[in-house]
Amino acid sequence: AVLTVIRASGVTVKSGNTGLIYTLGRVDRGVPRWFRPALPLVRRVPFLAGVPRQVLEPGFHPMVPFLQQARRVPTRSRTLDLPAQRVAIPSGHVFLADANIVYRVVDVKRALIQVDDLVKGMTQMLTLGVQEVLRAAPLDQLRSGAGLDEALRANLEEKLEVWGVTVERAGFPTITPAPMT
Repeated sequence: AVLTVIRASGVTVKSGNTGLIYTLGRVDRGVPRWFRPALPLVRRVPFLAGVPRQVLEPGFHPMVPFLQQARRVPTRSRTLDLPAQRVAIPSGHVFLADANIVYRVVDVKRALIQVDDLVKGMTQMLTLGVQEVLRAAPLDQLRSGAGLDEALRANLEEKLEVWGVTVERAGFPTITPAPMT
């Protein structure tokens, strides 16, 4: 029991990550109302001073055990690969396309609050972006691949900006016609 309290009294954020503190399940909440009468006794302790310290940079950060918890997210550039997707274009042709994205989280609050699971949400957005870009492209552009990477990057950048994510690169490693095409 003592070890559990000690482990819950702080969090270490590793290099390349950023965290966010949740107090009683919410981000913008200060010290609970029932705890405020005791604040004059503990004003010198920074994490109990009533000022919400939300974004956590790398290092050790003390927390109020069982009242506060931290979620961490990597802020370095990361790559997300999407396996082959079948895309039917309006002309009736079917293509198999692999896609990937290199992204970086720039706003931790939006990345952790706006979407429940960032990687799962980004995988779904990448799938939608691939479908939209390939369906809008003419057949000769699908054969050559010219401009498709930039179109995918622009499509995803617009969608993921809401979640505090910036797209560094996005593209199609392979686009091949399906055997029946």
